Amino acid sequence: MSSLPIEIKAAIIDCIADQKHSLSAIALVWPDVLFRIRERRFNSFKLRSTKRIAGLLDILQSNPAISPLIQSIRITNSSIYAEPKLPRLFELLSNVSIARCLDIHYSSGTQATLHAFSGPYNSVKDAVLHFRRRSGMTRLSVDIDGLSYILQRLPNVEQLMLDFYPDPHRVAAGGRIQTQLVALRSLSLPPQVLAAPTFLDQFLETIVLPNIRALIIGDLAHPASLNRALRFWGNSLKELHLQKHHYNASLSDIDPSLTLFLSDSIEVVEFSIIIGDGTAEDAYIGMWTRTLEDCARSQYPTLRSIGLEVEFWQDRHETILTLVHRFDAAIASPQLAVNHLDWKLELGKDELSPESLGVYETFFPQTHERFLSPMGQMKYGTTCKVEY
Repeated sequence: MSSLPIEIKAAIIDCIADQKHSLSAIALVWPDVLFRIRERRFNSFKLRSTKRIAGLLDILQSNPAISPLIQSIRITNSSIYAEPKLPRLFELLSNVSIARCLDIHYSSGTQATLHAFSGPYNSVKDAVLHFRRRSGMTRLSVDIDGLSYILQRLPNVEQLMLDFYPDPHRVAAGGRIQTQLVALRSLSLPPQVLAAPTFLDQFLETIVLPNIRALIIGDLAHPASLNRALRFWGNSLKELHLQKHHYNASLSDIDPSLTLFLSDSIEVVEFSIIIGDGTAEDAYIGMWTRTLEDCARSQYPTLRSIGLEVEFWQDRHETILTLVHRFDAAIASPQLAVNHLDWKLELGKDELSPESLGVYETFFPQTHERFLSPMGQMKYGTTCKVEY
């Protein structure tokens, strides 16, 4: 085994490291690939307590060659951001491309936590900023000034996930400097941002994203607010991902003529619907139906891929057949020109099945014929998943 080429030894080490096994014994018998063991050993760090900061600082300052090996850092404890040594640690981690900063304890108008982020962190390409939402009984909210301050320290970030409760009342200080994130391609926002119109306006005005390609929202309860963002980024946005949808009574108040603004640049949409869960969900399905019908009427439809999750609940399915059939026709419309469908079906009861509900024959006959049939799956590369 000791005579194996270095390339093969390195591949074996990668495989063992991916399975979370210790590499200590291998270091004793294969000293010629110690460089790869060091790369894997120091590739990422998780900071769970302030004690680890001091230890990591000692390692980096005594052996600076280790610093370039660290590609990823994850902070999971709110007390770490108050540690005076944290800015120095960030300074030494000059090659980190992935940063996961969780449980950031920040409240609008305060400065203490912001001091932890001195920056700039030019190497970071993929970042998650998760802000604490409560401290005891107190709700913590984030204002645009604090958020902008941190984002200015990430000038080259390409993928950004934000999770926080926005301050719906605080007005940003006048004369603020815009934050330009030219490299950003993918942005994930918490749905609460759409429920805070003042904050949303400040975000759109202050955080400049000229090259954003994908927008991800956890859930959609305020479609009119989403339209403001879609119009604002309409020239560059190519993907809209609305993740797991949950029942929301406020959707009953959707304007019956409202559609989502999908510009001619949009190529991919992902969303979910709930069938049989009341008038609010019926209104939501109607909004998506009108949106897709509008896309189909475009002279040059650009939508190419749809990711759709369908949930079946309760027992009023047959009363909304007309609504669902119109939605079915919109999804399968040849004029829409969609050439790929990611289909996920979730059934609310264990004893149900697509066959017993007649999902394909009764509710989605056109979608089944175009995308879900064996011929459709072969032609369009449809992915199909059923969960109970």
